[in-house]
Amino acid sequence: MEKQLRVSGSSEEAYINGIRYGRKFSAIYVKKNCPIAVCEKPCTSFQMFRNCPYCDCDGFIYREPCISIEDCSFGGVCEYYICRYTSINALF
Repeated sequence: MEKQLRVSGSSEEAYINGIRYGRKFSAIYVKKNCPIAVCEKPCTSFQMFRNCPYCDCDGFIYREPCISIEDCSFGGVCEYYICRYTSINALF
């Protein structure tokens, strides 16, 4: 049975699969077999790396929504509810 994605929100927060993030995201990209990717304003477009989405914005790589650093891949930091990376190589 395939897991269903649930996304909802208000003007100030987002819920993804029942997890509350204390902010809205400018864009969300969901692709099977990939981590959920989110973007922050003013950036709203996604790139692909190894066939999975990420957001390249102002010289940083943004991907997963997060509550803490444990939600990010190795080398990422949780900054304002988005995992931020300095190198695309840290994503995989």
